[in-house]
Amino acid sequence: MVLVALGMIFGPVVGYIPQYREIRASKNTQGFSIMVSFVLITANIVRLFFWYGKRFDLTLVWQSIVMIAAQLAMLELCVRIKRQTIGAFYQEAGSKQPEHSLWDFDPKFFWNWDDFGSYIGYLVFFVTVLSLVLSLLI
Repeated sequence: MVLVALGMIFGPVVGYIPQYREIRASKNTQGFSIMVSFVLITANIVRLFFWYGKRFDLTLVWQSIVMIAAQLAMLELCVRIKRQTIGAFYQEAGSKQPEHSLWDFDPKFFWNWDDFGSYIGYLVFFVTVLSLVLSLLI
């Protein structure tokens, strides 16, 4: 039974391990869309909040926590490589790299920011809003 639970917790993220290693080794993020991270992080945060209202098996709670951690790791790697790649391009061209962050409030660059802190800031805001909504409903 424990092996099944561990399989359910870690199974969904196992496929991201070789992808993470490949992206890190090749310094190329073209095989991964950061929108995947957005969808999976958002869905798993919502699942965690749903658990407060209607309890379900803790295996699924741990699965969500592990998936959020895995997607944050993938997202951080992609942002770091993007900054290095684009930064080198602009440095060779002798111009300043344009920066996009959450604080620009530009919907055209939503979830396509240049710093990992913007993603964390958005997630803190999202969790805060969900917390307020949940506190009003329960």
